[in-house]
Amino acid sequence: MRTTRSAVAVLLAAALLCLSLSGCAKPEPTTAAPADEPAFRDIGEQNFIAPASGFSGGSGTEDDPYRIGSAAELALLGEVYEIYAETLDAGDERVAPYLRAHYVLTADITLNDRADGADWSQTPPEYAWTPIGFRRAFDGVFDGAGHAVRGLYINADVTEKSASSGNCFGLFGENGGTIRNLRLEDCFLCVGGYAAYVGGIAGSNPLEGTSIEDCSVSGQISCYQADCGGVVGLNRGRVAGCSFSGAAAVLQEDAFSDGLGGIAGYNVGTIEGCTNAGSVACGASDGSVGGIAGIHSGGEISACRNMGSIAGGLNAGGIVGSCGLVGGGGELEAQRADVTDCENSGSVATEGSCAGGIAGAVDLDYSDYPISLSGCTNSGQIQAKEKTGGIAGLLTLRGEGSVSIRGCVNRAELSGVTVGGILASASELFGTLTVSDCENSGAITAELYGAGIAAENNLMTWDEERAYPLNVTILNCNNSGKVTTARGGGIAGAFVSSIPDEFGGRVTVLLENDTQRADIDCTSDNAFVGGILGNAGLANGHFMVEDCAASGTISFTDMQTGTASADERPPMELSRIAGGIAGMVKGGMHLSTENDGVSGVNVNADGAKIVFSGCRSDVTFSAPGEEEYTYADDGEPVVKNRFGGVIGFCTDAEGFGFKVEDCSYSGCERGLGVAALPDVGESR
Repeated sequence: MRTTRSAVAVLLAAALLCLSLSGCAKPEPTTAAPADEPAFRDIGEQNFIAPASGFSGGSGTEDDPYRIGSAAELALLGEVYEIYAETLDAGDERVAPYLRAHYVLTADITLNDRADGADWSQTPPEYAWTPIGFRRAFDGVFDGAGHAVRGLYINADVTEKSASSGNCFGLFGENGGTIRNLRLEDCFLCVGGYAAYVGGIAGSNPLEGTSIEDCSVSGQISCYQADCGGVVGLNRGRVAGCSFSGAAAVLQEDAFSDGLGGIAGYNVGTIEGCTNAGSVACGASDGSVGGIAGIHSGGEISACRNMGSIAGGLNAGGIVGSCGLVGGGGELEAQRADVTDCENSGSVATEGSCAGGIAGAVDLDYSDYPISLSGCTNSGQIQAKEKTGGIAGLLTLRGEGSVSIRGCVNRAELSGVTVGGILASASELFGTLTVSDCENSGAITAELYGAGIAAENNLMTWDEERAYPLNVTILNCNNSGKVTTARGGGIAGAFVSSIPDEFGGRVTVLLENDTQRADIDCTSDNAFVGGILGNAGLANGHFMVEDCAASGTISFTDMQTGTASADERPPMELSRIAGGIAGMVKGGMHLSTENDGVSGVNVNADGAKIVFSGCRSDVTFSAPGEEEYTYADDGEPVVKNRFGGVIGFCTDAEGFGFKVEDCSYSGCERGLGVAALPDVGESR
């Protein structure tokens, strides 16, 4: 027999919760649901567990907490905060003894029979649940004492009106106190409609000083427009020692733009020692999806681990979907965003922009404060439509703040369009980027740019309104994973920008004490690769490659061979460009060497801003000879090899003067792979 909730609670639920009684229906307008989505039907009136008349003991103090041993007593706790939300009278005798009090579970509690839990998306169980502290935050201490709450069911559609009076969904709605030592098992939450916060333990943990500790959640948690997490939707406090298993999902194809995470949807607080073993999947093409947090916009995530599969969204990461700081000043601006000592072994895949083993996207947006990814490890398979990184997919740097990636390791084989063992792509406008003490051992396969550490670096540093400098450093990094790419290098793929001379003085790029110990296979005739660096394409700024070492073989495969007649000449000369240290020194993409001057004015130029110093190359080169593909009528080569022990090719364009100091090489006759130019030094 079903028992409806008390009259007061029903009125509160109807008038103030504004929950739709039509199930988790999609908000309008929407696109059609994918075929494999649950089809939520009209479930009719929902019933609630009638609250008990009192707790089973205790006085509410720390030494003598109120004791909760049944579903009805748990419902009573929710009733207390609903009455408080209605009266706003902390002195009301019905609620006064229970505010800021201590509570403890004395037994496992079953809210619904879980035998048919797999069908709850179609057929609801006996009782729905109204979150404890839905419209007035729970402000006490709730100790689960290791017990479980089983069979929680919430299936709600939030309206814009209800979002102004309560939009946090979980066992608890808004937590303003402490929740600890609790197991939530076989739960089902689906919240649709207006923006909300959804989490198994609590929808929101919104303030510094609030905490959720040593809790675990299993079951299905989903939303249509929300910050949604396996444990908590929004965290501004502390979440520690928590875990999630089951499935967390966004069930829509249209824009989402919020955060979905195995532990938290949106984090601006502290998350430490947490583990996700569940699947986290977003059906939308927008939003950020992460194994621990969907969006990490301040605070610290440390000693966390993801083992679950992460899929979908615009940005996807094994630990965080996106990590960022947004400037603006005032108390609301976060002053740091750190991810420390975290590990991902789960798969991360998205048809969106970028994916990373630790962070899908890192964005420092006009903030003066630092972002740090340190001591993190990835061994999971990562795949994105555009940018795929073992640690981070896409980095955008704007402002006087800094981003550092240090002491991080990637062990997974990675493939995609632009792929980096540590960082796939960086677009730095101004600020400081440091990648240090990082290591990649996974094989890298890239259709466009590929590198063992940082693949694509597009510098656009001038800003007439701001005089911020740009400093980029790759220091003490090692690559031992084979790199297969059209353009790239063992450590870095390319640094490309045409910086106006008046801005060049504020730009510095340094590659120092980096080591490459693997083979590089170039897959394109008209391309460039280098043992350390593919292209030093940075005019006017200061570019230094110091004390770096490279070994292994650079080879060109699937190349054209044979002969061509005069009328079969390609529209431009093709080149195979490779250097033991740098493939080339030239601005932009390399398409042809036909119109490049060979006067040598910029080779070993005094005052050169691009400097190679103290480097050693033991790289060997393997490719078809020039004579293996020629014009039949005159015997001229169609494809020219430009191989150098230090640099493969350089341009005579203004601003690209370079100098080579105290470098050594073997495996090649010349240090510079263009015989018509002066050499960079003697082999030794």
